[in-house]
Amino acid sequence: MWKRTIRIISGFVWGVWLLLAAGIPVSAQEEVDSYRLRVHYYRYDEDYQNLSLLVGPKLETEVPFVEMQGSAEVEVELTDVSSEDRVPFQVLRSGEVADHKDSWFKTADANDKGVIDIYLRQGSPVVALAKQDTSHSFGDVVLESLTGVYVKVKIPIRTEDADFILYNGEEKVSIGAVEALNEGGKDSLYGTLENGYASEFMITCLEPVKLGQEILIEKKGWEPCAVTMGSIYDSPEFNRDYVYDGDDLGASYTKEQTCFKLWAPTAASAQVLLYETGDGNEEPAAHDMSRGEKGIWFLEIQGDLNGLYYTYKVTREEKEYEAIDPYAKACGVNGIRGQIIYMEGTDPEGFQEDAYRFIGSPVDAIIYELHVRDLSTYEDSGIQDKGKFGGLTEAGTTTSDGTKTGLDHIKELGITHIQLLPVFDQKSVNEKNSGNSFNWGYDPMNYNIPEGSYASDAYDGSVRVKEMKEMVLGLHKEGIGVVMDVVYNHTADNFESNFHKLMPGYYHRMSPQGGFLNGSACENETASERAMMRKFIINSVTYWAKEYHIDGFRFDLMGLHDMETMNEIRKALDEIDPDILMYGEGWDAGSAGIPESMQSVKRNTYQMDARIGAFSDDIRDGIKGSVFEAAQPGYINGNPKRTMDIRFGIAGAVNHPGVNISKVSASNNFWAAHPTQTVNYVSCHDNYTLWDKLTASKPDADEQELMAMNRLSAAIVLTSQGIPFFQAGEEIGRSKNGDHNSYKSSDLINQINWSEKAERIDLFRYYQGLIELRKECPLFRLKTGDEVRENLSFIEDVPDRVVAYTLSDSDNKFLVIFNGDEQKYELSLPDRGWDVLVDGKNAGIMTLYSVGDRLTVESGSAYVLLYTGKVGLGIEKIMALLFGASAALAAGIVYIRRWRKGREKKRL
Repeated sequence: MWKRTIRIISGFVWGVWLLLAAGIPVSAQEEVDSYRLRVHYYRYDEDYQNLSLLVGPKLETEVPFVEMQGSAEVEVELTDVSSEDRVPFQVLRSGEVADHKDSWFKTADANDKGVIDIYLRQGSPVVALAKQDTSHSFGDVVLESLTGVYVKVKIPIRTEDADFILYNGEEKVSIGAVEALNEGGKDSLYGTLENGYASEFMITCLEPVKLGQEILIEKKGWEPCAVTMGSIYDSPEFNRDYVYDGDDLGASYTKEQTCFKLWAPTAASAQVLLYETGDGNEEPAAHDMSRGEKGIWFLEIQGDLNGLYYTYKVTREEKEYEAIDPYAKACGVNGIRGQIIYMEGTDPEGFQEDAYRFIGSPVDAIIYELHVRDLSTYEDSGIQDKGKFGGLTEAGTTTSDGTKTGLDHIKELGITHIQLLPVFDQKSVNEKNSGNSFNWGYDPMNYNIPEGSYASDAYDGSVRVKEMKEMVLGLHKEGIGVVMDVVYNHTADNFESNFHKLMPGYYHRMSPQGGFLNGSACENETASERAMMRKFIINSVTYWAKEYHIDGFRFDLMGLHDMETMNEIRKALDEIDPDILMYGEGWDAGSAGIPESMQSVKRNTYQMDARIGAFSDDIRDGIKGSVFEAAQPGYINGNPKRTMDIRFGIAGAVNHPGVNISKVSASNNFWAAHPTQTVNYVSCHDNYTLWDKLTASKPDADEQELMAMNRLSAAIVLTSQGIPFFQAGEEIGRSKNGDHNSYKSSDLINQINWSEKAERIDLFRYYQGLIELRKECPLFRLKTGDEVRENLSFIEDVPDRVVAYTLSDSDNKFLVIFNGDEQKYELSLPDRGWDVLVDGKNAGIMTLYSVGDRLTVESGSAYVLLYTGKVGLGIEKIMALLFGASAALAAGIVYIRRWRKGREKKRL
């Protein structure tokens, strides 16, 4: 059987080969003797007089068009063409080219009977194979301002025929003018338009239209079309008539009544829906809201509503949308309904008397970045309230071998602030089963409500509020400030976000086609430059500062926010406490929807308030290498070209004569005016931990080499000008097993492994000592650019891989040396008489030893020396003298013993 099959296949192959060899085409379509071309031609100017088609391989055949109803057609037989030809054609008027000068069609597009149908439109270069829609209708119709409507029609019309009619609800709108925008110009479908024709118009209304009512456009004989919202939200008229300046949006509760206020200018109607539960299926009690001025809807409901849940329902264009209040202060499980609660009733004992406030310059802060779960979920952490707010403030916790963990570890370390990864209500974690899921939390759902998975009860909104306040109070009692990582640059949902449901297209940056812009790489970006979004962000930030006593804010993708908004936030916080910290990521994750000149990006930092900081990826990548290339080294792990990056970071990114900006890898400008604007770091939640990056870039390094690089990194960050910041666990060599994007990985990957502290206690003590040094010595915390230039001087006469500088004022002088090389150097020191406070293995404020005017700098090490002017013998000479004295003493003892023995013999 198989032999017969092979013979059949072989015969077929040979047959095909013979056909090809004979020049006979092998095709599913048989060769025909002639082709019949049918051309269907539409002209929007309806002028079909004296038109003909010129066609053929050499344009040798001319056939007149026959005018049909609404178009013209021509049919012609083609004989001198083959099945694979591209046949040129032109449309002529009275012998002159009128359209489609350089067009062609393919005979291969013929049907099995040799008929080719092509469809042409006036001015369009497209040769279509299917019938085109040539019915007159509206395309895009967009409200650009309260008095201006942009109209795009699908088929160009005479400008004089643009007799549009507008309706605002039931009322006809008085039109002042209809202006053709592209008369005789370019059209996307029809090319260059004939004079007197246009496809785009602008309608000017004599009176502003009213939002909240359907706006329709009509033209005789056409289907009516609804007018959509365009750039109206950025128009002066909208900001004049619809921006609300009150501070009472949301639900304002008293025992006697609750007042609801919603901003939704485009809604036709609005209701408050009251529920007994946060996620049940019960039918809500619906209460109609009244329309007020400036786009506000309001309602007062009498009686005590404490504990009830609520949402808003708006009607727009005859469709209903239900959403949680953006200003809600509490919610039920998974954040789908807001909750009305008595906020003062959630204050823990002593909260109103909480007097803690961080007082000082931003450079006095030492920031420790931490995820709520990471501190406590390790099995042997000794912390009982694992993964919860309460776990952050448990005192006296240790591992089974007695090593301090949790809060006691943080206190022992000496930092000033904990920065918590997002603790507002997030979407990704299912609060009904939160123990089995992990997320960093950069998917904001409800901005003014704590995340329920960190509370002991996610169903009752008051519990999460109270337990977060207890956490803040507990840290304050230990002298530790709390910084919130806030994510106002995007929302977890797009069309389903509460912002978009209640006021579509306003709170987000949108494309002209109605899609979401995506500078966040999270599918949308918010429009901070718009008045009501700016108002919401400022209101939210100040709410956290006042209601929860938050001490600082770290802005995710701050580069997506406009600088005016950031400066306004700073002003609002200053009215509460000018020492509240403010800093963020000075970049975006894509192409932002506002000009770079407006963005709060790193290069524009110098234009913002001196107390708004940006993360320095310059010093981060300069120290350890690119975060995007695991194997690429930096200064501490083998890259000899990174010394200028280290200098740039040491100077806090401010203009300094000792920094050659042309040799800095990432920046081409000194982007900070003052060191208070620079956050220095080498690791954070994003990308590899420092330990994992060092392991990836130097895979052959042993434990001691990794520890040495880690220490050198810490010394650079904690002695540089600016605000020092590091990831929790960096001080004990934290690893995530090489997971560089652990945003939804398990606790097993993300948790701090407290057993590593005992194993690397020397590394922990090194961080501890550097922190103590920084706190005690103001020269490491200079506040202005002028102070940096005046007090910091780089030493030029050092080996290429060595960075050395002095810090001095009228009271003290420090010498700081970093050796990123694999060999040690003996350096001559400026002046004579120095106390060594920090070397490659030890750090603190106590003198380790003293030197004169020379110092042996070990490879991969940092040194901090304090000038005393006391010319001692130096450690080497001291050791030599001690050795000599010991030898002499030993010799003397031997001599005395021999002498005594000699006298004893004489007596005998």
